[in-house]
Amino acid sequence: MAHILIVDDDPAVRGNTARLLSGKGHTVVEAESGDQALRYVDEAAVDLVIMDIVMPKKGGVEAIMEIHARHPRIPAVVMSGKVPLGTAAVDSLMEHCGSKAVLSKPFTAAELLAAVEKALACSS
Repeated sequence: MAHILIVDDDPAVRGNTARLLSGKGHTVVEAESGDQALRYVDEAAVDLVIMDIVMPKKGGVEAIMEIHARHPRIPAVVMSGKVPLGTAAVDSLMEHCGSKAVLSKPFTAAELLAAVEKALACSS
């Protein structure tokens, strides 16, 4: 199973996502900011980052780009309830910064699991 870092400033989103993925056998850690996520991936082996795009201070796009620059092997799933995911411009940006899948909040358990499976398959 994978070691997954979930990054979201909303503790309910982080917690619900973590519980679902932990229940599927993954090891899950949580971060509430892009800066906290960067520190974690620099210190620990991570197989996947699930990152919210819109967060205070260091936003998800900036954090994902920094993670991808430092650790290009770590795939990312981006999620947002505020950014219109699925548009050509956003998809191009996400691909450039290493995103392997996108999730629009609110998302279902099936959508989350499919995105995680897709991203992990890309890193194999």
